[in-house]
Amino acid sequence: MEDGSAEGPQGTVQLSEILAVGMGLSAQAAGVIKEVKRLHLENMHVKGHTAEGVAEPVTDADQRSNAIFVNGYRNHFPGIVMLSEEKQPAENATVFSSSTTLATPLPAAADLTLDLKDLIMIVDPLDATKEFTENLLEYVTTMVCVVYQGRPIAGIINQVFEESPMVMGVIGNGPSGAGGILRGRPSRHQAEGEAAETVAISRSHTGAGEDVVTKYLPGHKSLQAGGAGFKALLVVDGVANAYVHVTKIKSWDVCAADAVLHAIGGGFTDADGQHLKYNTEDTVFTHGIVATQSAESQAWYLEHLGGNLE
Repeated sequence: MEDGSAEGPQGTVQLSEILAVGMGLSAQAAGVIKEVKRLHLENMHVKGHTAEGVAEPVTDADQRSNAIFVNGYRNHFPGIVMLSEEKQPAENATVFSSSTTLATPLPAAADLTLDLKDLIMIVDPLDATKEFTENLLEYVTTMVCVVYQGRPIAGIINQVFEESPMVMGVIGNGPSGAGGILRGRPSRHQAEGEAAETVAISRSHTGAGEDVVTKYLPGHKSLQAGGAGFKALLVVDGVANAYVHVTKIKSWDVCAADAVLHAIGGGFTDADGQHLKYNTEDTVFTHGIVATQSAESQAWYLEHLGGNLE
């Protein structure tokens, strides 16, 4: 779903305000998602299938969360361009109140003034819907990504059913986003021991992912998990040394993860080492995903995987 005026929105907005609103909406969306699950109101149906034939379910939780994010951002920033996994919300859902005082999540020195015409908000209102319907709730996240001039500059990942605080990453001004800010985790945890040779892969495309790990990453083992947001956090937390995706994937699945990993000085590219480009026209990435904690790890995995994930 794309939204925004034909001529493009005018004016400027502060990054701190965009993120503060996003964190508020993430909290409200999490409440709605948990309510749907608690009351067994999922109303699941299949909206389509991937190229590999995997069913893509959607539930009322997806739709209600989507309405919160889309209408919430519209309420705060009229005309803002939104790109979401789900369709245009049918109802004007109750949104995070604009009168509520929001904590500024950035120090003043790190704040940015952004031109609305160059800004896209990319939202996944419920990542890991399949796992949500299977009650594998640890995988479920909501994700918000701030894209400026085609580049993800900040992301919010919220593990809906976990007690841990939502994670916010803002890339820095150094090479590959070095010097960034991470909130919601004390710091990145370097993968050590067995984790240093663990690669997170999709549990929906297990065979393809395991084949790649076995063939191209000697000595490594695969860790199956659901949801791109959850797998990115496995890398941030040092549970896995890399996240590798071998099939097509869409921009709302990876944008926030891209921003968060770059915020900690990590890497997030396709299998050819190219940074992902985000816009409202081309929303499918077809050359795999390689994500790691550091530039050094990224170079090593790309050397072994480059050209082998298509």
